[in-house]
Amino acid sequence: MLMTRRECIAGLAAGTGTAGPESDLIVTGTKAALEKTLFSALRERAYPGQFTVTADASKYGESTWAGLDNWQMAGAYLLAGKHRVVLDYFDFIQASQRKDGNIPFVIYSAEKPPGSLNTYLRGLRYPADIYTYTPAVRLGQPAHADMRARKWIGMLVHWQMKANPSGAVTSVCYILTASETFAAAKSERWLAGSGYSA
Repeated sequence: MLMTRRECIAGLAAGTGTAGPESDLIVTGTKAALEKTLFSALRERAYPGQFTVTADASKYGESTWAGLDNWQMAGAYLLAGKHRVVLDYFDFIQASQRKDGNIPFVIYSAEKPPGSLNTYLRGLRYPADIYTYTPAVRLGQPAHADMRARKWIGMLVHWQMKANPSGAVTSVCYILTASETFAAAKSERWLAGSGYSA
């Protein structure tokens, strides 16, 4: 009987070393994807649960892309058993939600003024959308994670403003991440918003 991709990833991340009748090539490729891409993107420096959309973080630094990219990666971390990472990530995204319910598709550090607001940052409402986030303490967080209260700003309107391609999917990705997180953690307490320790 063939395994699903989810079962294969979960089994490999758990170290069972078996992928059923799948070939060694698939097992080798999946392990390489986990170790060289997914796990290397897990930085957790700017805040616990921080991961980047590129494995080497060379282009995007501390920015968090809360839409399609990070929803897919959060799901993979959950499958790999990294529930605490996703709980911390979700806290960060939840803190970025505006009073009107919208979630930014990208979040930047606002410790200093951003670059040019006339090009790719023109969708920022600076300084109106600056908020402060302080990470909650959870068991298993790395010692190098920045636990200070820091200023952040989220962008909801894409720099290509006619279609707003990235901004349109982020709220859906937020709900999907919440659903997958609850399915993995199975915590009514977390769902009710009263916290959860992985």
